[in-house]
Amino acid sequence: MALEWKEVRRWLQPAYLRLFPPVTPLERSRDIIHFAVGGAAQEYLYRYVVIFAAAPLIGPFSILLSAVLFVAEHLVQRSAGAWDRKDIAIHAGLSLALGSLTYGNGLLPALIGHTLYNAPNLLVAARRPGVSGAATLTTPS
Repeated sequence: MALEWKEVRRWLQPAYLRLFPPVTPLERSRDIIHFAVGGAAQEYLYRYVVIFAAAPLIGPFSILLSAVLFVAEHLVQRSAGAWDRKDIAIHAGLSLALGSLTYGNGLLPALIGHTLYNAPNLLVAARRPGVSGAATLTTPS
């Protein structure tokens, strides 16, 4: 997480942001909502539901179960392209840390931690260059 925050200043420079393809207002809204609320939804599912449902059965190993499921979800999504061992290690470490916080202190510290982790992506999504014109929504026929 600290590494991402060090990069934020570079990421938000106009020259760097122009490297991304322009987004429509609809795409920008989707990305902002994803990074603003997605982490909270994952924390509720993986840290709250999984840990507290499994804790009576397997105790602190529920933290490990939560981490495995969290990393598996991100491996399946891979929306940012191919993952390497570094990405897996970062998300496993994040999940174990947030799971440990939840196990001992409730959900709020994990919600805050995940929100801070996603904040650089939220800033980039908000600052990406946009395309002019109205957003269109297409539905499959």
